[in-house]
Amino acid sequence: MSIDPIVSQPLTLPVSSRNEGDNKGQSFASMLNTAVGKLNQGQLQADQSVKEFLTGDAKNIHQVITAVDEAKFDMQLAVQVRNKMVESYQKIMQMNV
Repeated sequence: MSIDPIVSQPLTLPVSSRNEGDNKGQSFASMLNTAVGKLNQGQLQADQSVKEFLTGDAKNIHQVITAVDEAKFDMQLAVQVRNKMVESYQKIMQMNV
């Protein structure tokens, strides 16, 4: 029995080194859209691996559990990022101008 290595693909946002007036970097909206797309793909892959295991197509429970755990951790990270964004927005809205 061979043991496959755990390969995780965490949800990462690209870092751009933008100077003022330099519009070559990626916009925040497109970075966010890309990150949500990757998150969705991870969730779909985990769901597909569970379906394959339940129907008997996939025999390796280790890969199924790994895919589900990766999707779970990616979702937890996305929720924490969202919470920080909402918290920051609320702090900005409470500022006196």
